[in-house]
Amino acid sequence: RTDWPLGQSGWEIANIVVILVLMLAFGTFALARWRELVRQITERKRAEEAIRESEDQFRTSLETLLDGFAIFSAIRDDAGRIVDFRYEYINEAGCRLNQRTREEQVGYRLLELLPEHKETGLFDEYMQVVETGQPVAKESLFYEDEYGEGQRLNRAFDVRVTKLDDGFVTAWRDVTERTGAEEALRDSEERFRNAFEYAAIGMVLVRPDSRLLKANDSFCQMVGYSQKELESMTWQDISHPDDLNTGIKQMRRMLTGEIDSCQFEKRYLHKRGHVVWVLLSFSLVRDAADRPLHFISQIQDISERKRMEEALQAARDELEGKVERQLLRRNPYGLTFRELTVLHLVAVGESD
Repeated sequence: RTDWPLGQSGWEIANIVVILVLMLAFGTFALARWRELVRQITERKRAEEAIRESEDQFRTSLETLLDGFAIFSAIRDDAGRIVDFRYEYINEAGCRLNQRTREEQVGYRLLELLPEHKETGLFDEYMQVVETGQPVAKESLFYEDEYGEGQRLNRAFDVRVTKLDDGFVTAWRDVTERTGAEEALRDSEERFRNAFEYAAIGMVLVRPDSRLLKANDSFCQMVGYSQKELESMTWQDISHPDDLNTGIKQMRRMLTGEIDSCQFEKRYLHKRGHVVWVLLSFSLVRDAADRPLHFISQIQDISERKRMEEALQAARDELEGKVERQLLRRNPYGLTFRELTVLHLVAVGESD
């Protein structure tokens, strides 16, 4: 047995000191651990609060969307095959588009509410998104189904589908009106194209800078140039030099808004060199901002009429010449046929 310098009381004091040191060390460790725990709890609460704020912001963003947005989870059978999808969330716009409340959709099966997804093949495409992760995008997809209280509607949608966990998210927009307007516009353009291409008279689109934009077959045959040749020319290139000023003046009046349309006779020069007389009617087409787009011209070939008029005038002149020559031999005053005609009309008027 070892005798301590301080005796038995010294040993006890030493033990007490050791205990105090251990307690202080443990207390320091416990305090540090407690502080670390408090810090972690604080950070977790801050993270949870940030997540809640983020979720609130996300939910608010989804609820203010004009497009429908929904989250679906897959429903699988015992073999792991997808047999349906369950609504987990749908925004206000989606409820409006589906004509059902949120309570009437969340928790329900997709095919239970919109069974035509199976017949149209959309359901199979949704399954492919979940199984492969490849997103799907549809433009102007026509879909017919029963909405709300059994009302059957056929509408057009733009659709986007993306995988989310064991399910998918989808956003869709009703583009029925836009699609109808686009279809009406296509029909209108097709009617104009057919009227332009197959018109019996010449039709030409001319840029404001005088270049020929497009000509139909009737005009090409009228002037002897192909469509490709005309696209590299201006209307001045095929016009008779004596008629240029009239066309330029009328185009300027349209561009300044003085007139909307005009009509006049003019001459074109055929590729082979001969003159083609036409009756030209044209107007200026402007865009929504009232900027000039192009002139549209309707050209009727009147060369035959002009030849007949010239032939008739020549025959008339020849007849008048013959009569005048006969009269000159018979009247002592040397009056012409026209002068004698005037005297005759004056005499008839006085007798009346």
